[in-house]
Amino acid sequence: MCEEIPNPKKNIPLGILAQMTTGSISTFCFYTALLYAVTDLTAVFDTTIVALPLAAMFQQAVRSNGGTFGLLFLFYIDTILNLPGGYITAGRMLWTLARDDATPFSPWIKHVSPRWRNPFNAQLVCGLCVTVLGAIYVGNATAFTAFVGSFTIFTTWSYCCAILPHLLSGRKHLRPGPFWMPPAVAYTLGGVACSYILVFNIIYMFPYVYPVDVTAMNYACVMTGGCTILLTFWYLYKRSNGYEGPKVALNGHNDILTGLVGLSAEEEKRRRRSSFVGAQ
Repeated sequence: MCEEIPNPKKNIPLGILAQMTTGSISTFCFYTALLYAVTDLTAVFDTTIVALPLAAMFQQAVRSNGGTFGLLFLFYIDTILNLPGGYITAGRMLWTLARDDATPFSPWIKHVSPRWRNPFNAQLVCGLCVTVLGAIYVGNATAFTAFVGSFTIFTTWSYCCAILPHLLSGRKHLRPGPFWMPPAVAYTLGGVACSYILVFNIIYMFPYVYPVDVTAMNYACVMTGGCTILLTFWYLYKRSNGYEGPKVALNGHNDILTGLVGLSAEEEKRRRRSSFVGAQ
């Protein structure tokens, strides 16, 4: 998606900063108010609304079923508005991996639809995967919880895999950009972030209670370990069988905007102008 906006080296970090800032402030205010409103935390843990314990907290906060419904309805609207963005992001990430020949059936997945002018096949695969996960929830809520629980672990590990190698190599493979951090700041923030991820991801895989039984087991450790083993074998296979890596110039044949990586601003403007004239 970064390829479809102007000046992504500057605008993408600014967008992430805006998202993290507004999200952190609003989340802090929301949960501070909510925790002050809770009068019986034990009742929240023992609630029969196991699918969404937040409802039990709303009940204590507003002391009204109607008010609880109103707050949950706002929560529902927020979820509906955020789902399309997450779905599109997942499809574009899958398309990017397929474009580098890093996924199964990559020639089909990386295809850009001339009719819809987007990576329709990649979005279709994501839709099928989401449907399967929904079916798992209907059949076995414990298995679905294991999938969801491993999401945070895999996401934060992906951050660590992006940060830690550059710290260990002294950032010699990075090209300075508009928001280049001085070494003291970069190593301090990167080191704290990686340490936090490595320590807390282990804690996230601990069982919820002790002694451990089948119902109280945290199966996120099973999902994380199993998927890591499968992905490791896939990486060892693909690194010498077809993986090409990102291209310097990514041409979508006018089905999408042309993506440019590592080119100068003048070259980018010239290519965009040529693409526009050709489209006309």
